[in-house]
Amino acid sequence: MIRRSNLGHQYLDRLDLLLIYSYMTDTSNTNGGIGPCKRCKEPAILVSRGESFCRACFIRFVQYRQRKQMEQFKVDYKTPNPEDQHILLALSLGPSSLALLDMAIDTIRLMRQQHRGRQGFYLHGLHIDECPDPEESDAKELIAALGETYPECEFACLPLTAAKSLASEAVEIGQGGSRGESVFALLNKMTRTSRQDASELLKKQLIESFGKQKGCQTVIYGHSQTRLAELIISHTAKGRGAAVPRDINQTLENGYIYPLRDLLRSEISIYNGLKEVTRFVSQYKPRVPATTKLQSIDELVNQYFVSVEEGFPSVVSTVVRTAGKLDDSRAPVVASCSVCGDPVAADTLEWTKKITVCPPTEDKSAQLCYGCIVMFRRTVGSVNWPRYDKNELLKEFEL
Repeated sequence: MIRRSNLGHQYLDRLDLLLIYSYMTDTSNTNGGIGPCKRCKEPAILVSRGESFCRACFIRFVQYRQRKQMEQFKVDYKTPNPEDQHILLALSLGPSSLALLDMAIDTIRLMRQQHRGRQGFYLHGLHIDECPDPEESDAKELIAALGETYPECEFACLPLTAAKSLASEAVEIGQGGSRGESVFALLNKMTRTSRQDASELLKKQLIESFGKQKGCQTVIYGHSQTRLAELIISHTAKGRGAAVPRDINQTLENGYIYPLRDLLRSEISIYNGLKEVTRFVSQYKPRVPATTKLQSIDELVNQYFVSVEEGFPSVVSTVVRTAGKLDDSRAPVVASCSVCGDPVAADTLEWTKKITVCPPTEDKSAQLCYGCIVMFRRTVGSVNWPRYDKNELLKEFEL
């Protein structure tokens, strides 16, 4: 027990002053009690995965995980034409894709510095503008600013209406629209979940076609580990579970990789703050309904993983690792889906009839996978899931 002086409790004796002085000069208390950086022993500014990091070490920690996923794109002196290696970055102007852009540019600059101006790959960035009103979109201004900040990358911006295939397929499948109908007019006929699912398919088609035009051998997405976990759950809920092994497990044979798959969304957010990348994030965001009943599957899954990552981050990695053990379906394939290109199993319609009370019409549904059948329901004529009267359905179960 510390002895107090006779002048009263408002005064401290010499021992108290020594304790305060030692507390103020202790480095573990000058930074919020974090302690020194575990790697370089400098004062730490944050804690991630149970380790204390200073600014420089945390940036190296994040960039190392990105470069490990892209180690096949190192400078190769044996390759006669290294300039032929082109990579397309799917740029959504969100935090993850912008972080990947900054890391990839830092990799190119480091290659040039260490290899006398040579680089292992050339980077192209493509942003697809989903905003239906061009006046509300800030995409062109942000792309121009990115071009000034990152001159090593060639940027392009395309509107979502550049994808015409979905509207054309809707006309071929049923009576959902006319050939002159815009993409947004068709999307507005869908439910909120189906609309977002269709938008992702359209963006994927645009990215692949643009990459072929530019001669890109690989497409890189800025999906974090948290985002991949969201895709696994939402794909399964939307009837696209068969595509999870192919879409989540990156391979160069598939033509795309996820360099940020080992990083959590919170770690990417910290990186953006340290590198001052946040200023390039697009301010346009579709309005999310306040009522959960009106929200889409993707929005509900996103809210779930936001809370899970904060309290139980190991759950996120468990979901991704579990999906990595899945294999492609061994069911016999009769065709490829005319919309998304996924394999269509021979028993898709028969299986759909067994799990539903109101099966879809069979006119041309065999050309669609189960996920696209669900996406187009109540939108396109011959892929319509009929709704029966509640009393008629209950009569079948009366005793």
